Amino acid sequence: MAARENFAQVGEAAHALGVELSAFYAEVPADYPAAFAAMRSAGAQALAILSAPDFFTNASTLAALALEAELPTACEWREMAEQGCLLGYGPNLAELYGPPPITSPASFAGLPPAICRSSNRHITSSPST
Repeated sequence: MAARENFAQVGEAAHALGVELSAFYAEVPADYPAAFAAMRSAGAQALAILSAPDFFTNASTLAALALEAELPTACEWREMAEQGCLLGYGPNLAELYGPPPITSPASFAGLPPAICRSSNRHITSSPST
């Protein structure tokens, strides 16, 4: 499972910094309230939500539960912070996967068909003949 692998990697970094981590797993959204109750019982002081598609999909629910539990929360993506997490530490998804920048066909005049790379976007160019 990706979340457990992510936790192991984060745990190594935390250990190097002298930070103690505890894992609280939620396999499905119905598990979220119990996970947050366990965090409160364990005396958690902050929360880092690691990468998982369900966590991204349910960001607003997770943010509301974190607020209720008074846990400052770091989430993976900027969009998750926009839905209520204290901060997002990943790239802006719209910029990462959004449409390529608009360019004029004249920009490619005389160039052979090629794959051009712009930042983290891939643009396939094929000049008109």
